[in-house]
Amino acid sequence: MKTLTAWGLSLSLLAGLAVLATPAGAKEKSTPVLQVLVDVPPTWDPFLEDDVAEAFYIQINDTFRRAGVKGDIVQVERHDKIRDDVPLLDIRLMEWRISRSGHVDCTFNAGLKRDGTEHNLGLFNGTALHWVNTRDHRWALQRGLEDSAQSAIKDLWRKLREKNLLPVEPKS
Repeated sequence: MKTLTAWGLSLSLLAGLAVLATPAGAKEKSTPVLQVLVDVPPTWDPFLEDDVAEAFYIQINDTFRRAGVKGDIVQVERHDKIRDDVPLLDIRLMEWRISRSGHVDCTFNAGLKRDGTEHNLGLFNGTALHWVNTRDHRWALQRGLEDSAQSAIKDLWRKLREKNLLPVEPKS
């Protein structure tokens, strides 16, 4: 009987340790270096608004990473709990579309909230060429949208670096 009790206690102890132990591949959540909020003009389809906001966030994330931002850049929405200890980049996307002349235009206004201070960064615009009469129309449109967004976001990046508003580790 004592052996059974010892086995039971040993198994209970092992089970308790297994539950409390952290898996080897699990990472602790680190504090993000930047929160990004993308407001999109209202459309008839709220799912489309979410898709556009996410696509624009991806462009911001890619451009900032290439420029040297280390750490997590997270997308937040108005209904999320926005952290006060992490800078918030507030993007108000005004247009991201094909113009009558066939160019792809991207225009947005940006602001940064950091350490209780709001910085109005201004209006940013990017334009890219788009050829409508090509066989790969869909991919040309995608490239045009990406190029116009990246052009405007690079201008935003330069302004943030000029004002020294974001921590960046130099590229090695």
